[in-house]
Amino acid sequence: MTSSHERALAAFRAERSKFEAGKSTLFNLCQVAKDLRTVELQMSTSSAQRIASHQRHVTVLQGLKNETDKRIEKGVVAPLDGKLVAQELKEAEADLVRAKGETN
Repeated sequence: MTSSHERALAAFRAERSKFEAGKSTLFNLCQVAKDLRTVELQMSTSSAQRIASHQRHVTVLQGLKNETDKRIEKGVVAPLDGKLVAQELKEAEADLVRAKGETN
């Protein structure tokens, strides 16, 4: 793990904590998650590593979408947040499909 990856991972964890404490937004958390994926992609030396990075990003966003959907049902967050994370997830899944296609 490089120092840039460690910093990006620490930034994601910090942003996640801020988000859970109500001191950050879903938009910010999604952006920091993208930044982490970008660092991982820059470090990748093989297509398998790139695919794994994209898969981790999709997994993070799926978790955020599930959490957001539950919060929408409870009336804690606006439905617009659900649309934001759904769009981010859709883009991440498309990136994963493209990365997988590059190996063929």
